[in-house]
Amino acid sequence: MDTIKAKKPHSLSLTLAGFLIVLALTFAFIHWPLIFITVSFYLFLTYFLVVNSKAGIIFLALSFPLVRNSFAAITGSFMPILFYGVFIAGIMALIYGNVLGFKLKIPPLMMDKYLLILTVYIFFSIVVFSSEKAYGMEKLKYLLMNIILFYLTILLVKDEFDLEQVFKAVFYFGVFFTIFSLLSYLDLEPFFGNELAGRFAALGMNPIWMARYFSYAILIELYFILKYLPEWHNHLGKLVLLTVLILVQLYFSMLTGSRGPLAAMLFALVCTTFFHFRKNFKLSYLIGVLLLIASVFAVAISFVPAEISQRLLSQDVAGQSTTMIRLVINIEALFMFWSSKIFGIGFGGFNMIFLKYPHNIMTEVLSELGLIGFTLLIAIFVLAIKYLIAIAKKIDLLKFYFILTILLASFANANLSGHLGSNFFFFFSLSLIYAARQIGVEENRDES
Repeated sequence: MDTIKAKKPHSLSLTLAGFLIVLALTFAFIHWPLIFITVSFYLFLTYFLVVNSKAGIIFLALSFPLVRNSFAAITGSFMPILFYGVFIAGIMALIYGNVLGFKLKIPPLMMDKYLLILTVYIFFSIVVFSSEKAYGMEKLKYLLMNIILFYLTILLVKDEFDLEQVFKAVFYFGVFFTIFSLLSYLDLEPFFGNELAGRFAALGMNPIWMARYFSYAILIELYFILKYLPEWHNHLGKLVLLTVLILVQLYFSMLTGSRGPLAAMLFALVCTTFFHFRKNFKLSYLIGVLLLIASVFAVAISFVPAEISQRLLSQDVAGQSTTMIRLVINIEALFMFWSSKIFGIGFGGFNMIFLKYPHNIMTEVLSELGLIGFTLLIAIFVLAIKYLIAIAKKIDLLKFYFILTILLASFANANLSGHLGSNFFFFFSLSLIYAARQIGVEENRDES
């Protein structure tokens, strides 16, 4: 399935450059970005809905947590909420008003139904069982952003060209987020020390959120490097720029002091390499990949401040073992599940002890949503594996490996850090699998 049908190109990159200039000017002149940021996002939303840019819609959806956190911290709460309202109105216009010029069909597969049932059950759990209703609703808001991105992706992707557009959207967002972080990095005083002293975090952003963004940006850039590599002599400039971008993002990711996303990304890359060479696997391949990764990390970490590198290489933070703390919290989550097996203690109820969540979506769902929620989550996992197997020979092999890699990275990270709502790219990886499987289903229908 290497053939991708040609379509009329859009000026997405030009528009993105204009947006970045507005953002750069905003940070250059002030800290008064209320009008600039809000207006530019409204213009982008209108532009993308009008000119048929599917990549732009995914780009804006990926921006949701950034707007929700960083821009909300700058502008106050009203404008970002108003932006969400306009964004949702745009989605409704997209679905019911046929803005993009094609009719949308109800997806034929089952994963989205399970996700909707899980979301409805979570709301029921907050209302009926949770002792921390406010925090539960906050987590649900994040989850709803994930569901919106999931639905946007599966509704927009109709063929492999569309899937490529989604990959480009992830790439563009990675570039945007890198520039945003660079501006933050240059203005050290207001942007450092968000969570722990010395950790790099853009305004309003948790350091680990930034590390996640960079991890997935690196993965998509590796996808494009592998895509261009067979004809490297024709794409040498692109390959150099992609390599530089990866090194900058890796450095910024290390500055956050967050180990989970880095470990998850490496785990996914090693697993995918092993899977690719499974029939002709040689130990030298694995050793070569590990040596390459170790060399890049050794160079990058040599430029990181000592307190950050110590945090990355050690389990101890401020005299406490973070690994042991997480282990104790997860054991506590299992005890909570045992005390309320069917319905759990209520979504958000774990906020009462230790940290605000177990940092593992499996034990989080078990403790807060019980066997009902856990069964729905397992059903989604099973469908993801089933769809992966089905698309293995249906789409371009490089796309398949990228989808597999981002699924492995996002699933590993979801069980090392964050909660169900904050693991944005985990749901995005599910949407990529669903969308790719949907392409195969539609092609089979056309052939019959």
